[in-house]
Amino acid sequence: MTGSFRLLVADPAARTLETDTGTWVVAGIDVSSIERVLRDAASIAEVKRALPSVTEDAIAVNVEDDSGRTVHAYRSVTGGHRLYWTKVNGEFVLADHFRNALAEVPVEERAVSDETIIDHLLFRAPVGATGFVEGVDGVEQGEWRTWHLDSGETTSERVGTLSTRTETPPSRAPAAIESTYDDLMATDGFDGDAINLYSGGVDSTLTQTFFEDSTMLNAGVDSEEYAYEVEYAREGADHFDAPFEQEMIPEADVLEHLEDSIDATGSPSCPLQVLMVNEALRQHSGRRYVMAVGADSIFGNTPMRGPRYADWASPLLNTPVSRGLAQYGPGPVGGFVEWMDELDAQFDRPVDDADSYAHQYATYSNPGYAKRLFDPSLVDDRVAAQTEYVTERVPLDDTYSRFARQAECRHMNLVFGHRVGARWRQLAMAHGNALTNPFETQSMIETSLSIPAERRFVSGPRHLYDVSTKHHLKQLLRDRLPEYPIGQPKGAGVLPFQRYLRSGPLSSAFETYEPPSFVPDGERESVIEGSGRQSWNVLTYAIWRDRVLENADLPRLSTTRERTWTVPGRGASRSPGESAT
Repeated sequence: MTGSFRLLVADPAARTLETDTGTWVVAGIDVSSIERVLRDAASIAEVKRALPSVTEDAIAVNVEDDSGRTVHAYRSVTGGHRLYWTKVNGEFVLADHFRNALAEVPVEERAVSDETIIDHLLFRAPVGATGFVEGVDGVEQGEWRTWHLDSGETTSERVGTLSTRTETPPSRAPAAIESTYDDLMATDGFDGDAINLYSGGVDSTLTQTFFEDSTMLNAGVDSEEYAYEVEYAREGADHFDAPFEQEMIPEADVLEHLEDSIDATGSPSCPLQVLMVNEALRQHSGRRYVMAVGADSIFGNTPMRGPRYADWASPLLNTPVSRGLAQYGPGPVGGFVEWMDELDAQFDRPVDDADSYAHQYATYSNPGYAKRLFDPSLVDDRVAAQTEYVTERVPLDDTYSRFARQAECRHMNLVFGHRVGARWRQLAMAHGNALTNPFETQSMIETSLSIPAERRFVSGPRHLYDVSTKHHLKQLLRDRLPEYPIGQPKGAGVLPFQRYLRSGPLSSAFETYEPPSFVPDGERESVIEGSGRQSWNVLTYAIWRDRVLENADLPRLSTTRERTWTVPGRGASRSPGESAT
């Protein structure tokens, strides 16, 4: 039995409603449609049936009456809104920000499992919805969870999945995407006052064509390797008659900005762009931002070109001839043929196999590195768990060709595994801002799923040298903004972190932050210096451990609003109170 229920809300855009079915706190895109469902419903069961059809990216929390005995929580199947929960000292706490939930857990109870560490190394986030510590859990995507606090009973039901009721021919894909954009822009999540976090690339530029004169904000770092990204943003902004702002981080301050980002989220889950995004979001509070992130995860990105070639060449691969060329051919030729043979073999593996193509780019680091630190079978189990989480929420078609099956599973692993938009939203909330993302909405993801996977991520072979990734978005941008150079080399906002670690602003970071205990002494040099992206994940974990995980005085965010219900026995109840911290 729980003595009280506390709801901690950091999202400045969250709304509270009093209805016939109780008190609701909701946040998301198109909240007006959500509110209509909640006000019209005569029962919780009716809400449960109707809500998934109107939530693009949302959460909803319900307390049935003032006693706080029964609490319902819902999270849409797509999007970056999160809900975490924990039970501490007879209190049940539900929070929309991870740091607030973690701050409730006594420091001596913040245990991190091997499974969670493996997930962090592979995906930069725990599989599913759990927090990074065992005392914090989360509401999964598409889940309806109910807590009966007087009895301690908890129930869970999956009420949201993705569907593809229609099929969009590849030739119609740009028009379908444009129509989905138009519908999203008509909702209250993308109003005219929103600020576009602008990179100058295809996705943010396409989004700006729907905003017209809305402000564009870009942030960068003054490293030489990043200069072209800064210039991309400036040149892209010149195509619009709209305000353009740019914030720059001195390279010497990179570690300080990384520390600040981890403090803000309370999490070690940091994409390489985190410094710039945090710098942009912390300048002001009370703003609504739009960030067009995740388009690659549903419409394809650069690493798809080689695999497309390998599948077409399959009859010629893994043959005596190809093996001979791989072994004895001139350097570049032999290396290329060997790579083609490897891709061909990966396509033939089951999609839940850690060595299948579906997982070669769905992980941030090679699973082989994690297997040097942990039981290899446990690493394989985490990869399988990720695939299971995905397949429970999206219909992967077993009748597709092997290329289409592997490519679709890979991209859905990115959608439901990396969840980059959720991290940016957590950053925004920490600074008192709201953030929305068109590419993590249900309608946009279902639009992508309606395009046959064979032609969804990479264009067809009009000419073997003319294979384009993310081609549907590029075609739409070409139609809407013909002067934009869609053929320019792709930027990714990626820091030169390996140079930073070797001879730059992070070269002494592992002296300030001791490598984690899961990295044995014999592996420290190879894991830190020779493992590419995994070294970044190890560093962010070490910083998080010292500044957040082991911080006994970890405060909740200053932007937090708290509402408390006292849960009585089976007698009288007391009205809830609300406060801000």
